[in-house]
Amino acid sequence: MIKTVSILILISMLLAMLSSCGSQNGSAADAEGSGSTESGTAAVTREYDVPEALEALDYGGEKVTVLCRTGGMVGENDFFSDELMNMPVEDAIYNRTQVVSDMIGVEFVDIKMPLADVLKEMTLQMNTGDPTYDIVECSAWRAIAYIVQGYMRDIITEGGEYLDLDSPWWSHDWIDEAVLGNGSLYFITGAPALSLYRLIFVMFYNKDMGEELKVEDLYKVVEEGRWTLDYVADLIAPLYSDMNGNDQHDIEDRYGLVLDHGAGTDPYWSACDISIFSRDDEGWFIFSDKDIEKISSVFDKLYAIIYDNPGNWNTAGTSNVLGEIEMMFASGRTLLANEHLRYAEYENFRNMQDEYGILPLPKYDEKQKDYYSFVHDQYSVFIIPQAARDPELSGAALEALAYENYCSVLPVYYDLVLKGRYANDPQTRKMIDIITSGVRMDSAWIYGNVLNDPCQSLIRNPMSQEKRTFGSDLAEVKKKVSTLLKIFAKEVSALDS
Repeated sequence: MIKTVSILILISMLLAMLSSCGSQNGSAADAEGSGSTESGTAAVTREYDVPEALEALDYGGEKVTVLCRTGGMVGENDFFSDELMNMPVEDAIYNRTQVVSDMIGVEFVDIKMPLADVLKEMTLQMNTGDPTYDIVECSAWRAIAYIVQGYMRDIITEGGEYLDLDSPWWSHDWIDEAVLGNGSLYFITGAPALSLYRLIFVMFYNKDMGEELKVEDLYKVVEEGRWTLDYVADLIAPLYSDMNGNDQHDIEDRYGLVLDHGAGTDPYWSACDISIFSRDDEGWFIFSDKDIEKISSVFDKLYAIIYDNPGNWNTAGTSNVLGEIEMMFASGRTLLANEHLRYAEYENFRNMQDEYGILPLPKYDEKQKDYYSFVHDQYSVFIIPQAARDPELSGAALEALAYENYCSVLPVYYDLVLKGRYANDPQTRKMIDIITSGVRMDSAWIYGNVLNDPCQSLIRNPMSQEKRTFGSDLAEVKKKVSTLLKIFAKEVSALDS
């Protein structure tokens, strides 16, 4: 089993890249420039040289065609950017592609399609044997369904000699959770997936409102380990104020928290250190009862916050939950907002009059030692299609893209955009380190789409329907998922024959 690490992309290494100059690689350094890039993005230094195996490659300008999704949560330029746009992250992605093209002697051709069309293309490619696409980028949740159809190559056995899953630019924690009982792995994620950062759930914190309402220093609360679900519930309850004087709780009033009553509950599986899968003696997933009582308790705590606490704005009944959360926080009508880290990139947040900070999600209780973070399951994964003409080339290109993203794109996003431009105080920078270093992956979420989405069935679905039916839901979910796990294991095993 590949060594587990508790962090997606080692933050300490990213910081080292920004403060040291360990690169001895001429081509990459020259491409970055000594002062700034063509688009005005500050140059970054790197801790790792180009891996020797990649440095020796030269494919003589061979084309590598990558099928990418567009739109949705990840936006247009999460993996490939087609031109310099005078935008730090997009330009860093563009420059990365040029560097990798020179590094291994290839020409990248990226084909962008809406996600639904990407899946149709994968099906067509498999059914016709069309070798057009060398790499496919897809959302994690969607990609899972295509494993048992045989559309993907096993990354571990068919990814080629250049794809090094032990390298720091791949998410080792994700790999450990995603590897199946027969040792196969049909897609991979890590540094090339900027969405792994953008889709982390955090708690945005209006610092000016906190001072005005004489709220305790929440940074200190986090650092002292007191930032828990119960603390949040007690904190927000007295903060409601009827700002428009109509004696009704509505969107024009002031609240302590705005929490999406549906998907906003998903991250508390990780935040509260709970899971429902373990592995049998052969390494296949099985339904576990270990955390059942804790899951029930988390459901009750979240239910009380969402439906019973006057300090929370209940998003039920709105047709645009995410837009409502953005608007309420950006306009200064809530102390806290539970949402993706990508909101820090939004214009409304950048133009806020109030100063805001970023906090990790609260722990289950003070006995829980660490803060953990959850990444929404729409993050990107990377696939080598079964019909790919040269999986060795695909693996080499993926490894090179991952390496260069790690060295030159992630530092720009993490430091320039988040810690430099939008999170301009040292305490928030420390909070971001806590958040990103505590990311946890969970096999029940990774493979949820083929297993009846058990995590959603136990918390999100009944919560969004305002139903306190955990006990009856559990029995049904356990029975159904246990059966689906056996079917899934059998179907995956059959791919080897």
